[in-house]
Amino acid sequence: SHMTSTSGNLTSYFNMSNNRGITIGNGQSIPVLGYGQTNMYFPHPPLALKNVFHAHKLIKNLVSVKKFTTDNSMVVEFDLFGFFV
Repeated sequence: SHMTSTSGNLTSYFNMSNNRGITIGNGQSIPVLGYGQTNMYFPHPPLALKNVFHAHKLIKNLVSVKKFTTDNSMVVEFDLFGFFV
């Protein structure tokens, strides 16, 4: 899933009442407080990031490449110099 530490990054927001969490590299669980949607604006058109988890203890925003390409019917290619969408 996509993940963010800041709910203000989301254009819509829904609180989560269950105790769902994200397990990080050291085995700890970070609680998910809610989820929402936002858009990324490359030159155009806007690209959707759907069902983005909000976990305030994350230190970086994360994008799931598989979910991003599926939701937007896009292809992402990586090479030595970066990536191409």
